[in-house]
Amino acid sequence: MRRCLAGLSAALAFLAVAAPAHAAKSCAEPAAAWERATPAEAGMDAAKLQEALDYGSSNLGFAVRVYRRGCLVGEDRFAAVNRDQRFESYSMAKSVTSLMFGRAMTEHLISPDDPVGSLVPEADAPHGAITVRNLLTMTSGLRWNGFRDYNVFTMPDRVRDALTLEPVHPPGTYFEYAQSTVALLAEAVGRSAGEDAGAYVQRELMDPLGIPAGSWEWKRDPAGHVQGFYGVNMRPDDFGRLGELLRRGGVWRGQRLLSRRYVREAVSPTPTNGCYGWLIWVNAAAPCVGPTVSERPVEQGATSRTCPPTCTSSPDCSASS
Repeated sequence: MRRCLAGLSAALAFLAVAAPAHAAKSCAEPAAAWERATPAEAGMDAAKLQEALDYGSSNLGFAVRVYRRGCLVGEDRFAAVNRDQRFESYSMAKSVTSLMFGRAMTEHLISPDDPVGSLVPEADAPHGAITVRNLLTMTSGLRWNGFRDYNVFTMPDRVRDALTLEPVHPPGTYFEYAQSTVALLAEAVGRSAGEDAGAYVQRELMDPLGIPAGSWEWKRDPAGHVQGFYGVNMRPDDFGRLGELLRRGGVWRGQRLLSRRYVREAVSPTPTNGCYGWLIWVNAAAPCVGPTVSERPVEQGATSRTCPPTCTSSPDCSASS
């Protein structure tokens, strides 16, 4: 819900553009703080932008930011208080797992077509045959069970849970929004690098982006695995850095952190869900299959009723909440 509201406020802000995109101010990658641009400098309508920010704040958006062309253009009225607070990402963490995979893919440590068994050898034959691409696209084919899937309180080992779920669909053929399989992917990325996934993502992504180790955390299960599907707790403007990395095509201060192929495929619609890429909602084509809570919603159009396209789909802007 919070991700959807953030996307809605960002989409409304994007609609507030009042000048041609080429007239907008551009900013360099943020250092300790984001460079700012006024709404006028960004080619946006200040009143409509503020209306969008207030809408986000009044609809459970605890921290709302709007960025355009690398500049911080708008923030909620409580930004002075929440700027250094860390907020739980919930499922936005899935996209962080995707970015972590993208970095390992760029370093040629892992491939989307690697079978799970080649990285996590304790997997049995059916689970080992599932590919990394299946995990990235939520098409593992493993049985979904809401009581297990959304249990963030007593689940002892997310990786083991994924490796013991019953296969019920051929891998790659059926989209089912899941949680434990994302923890399995995070573990596979760490195994590919020969180290803990949290240590890998800190050194290879967070440090270059200017997100210090002590400024954020990624929750772990009792077995010590990075949760993967949720649990990233981060400052609002640092979430924005992750979006800005994608907006810049995977390049940060002249260093290519994410390959062109990863950036292209990660935000491309997949055959089983036109609204989903590689653990990133893209809302681009039909069918659009939503997250399973009590039912599995499927729409034969590109637009979901529950969550509009986010501003991150534009090359001009990114958003976080």
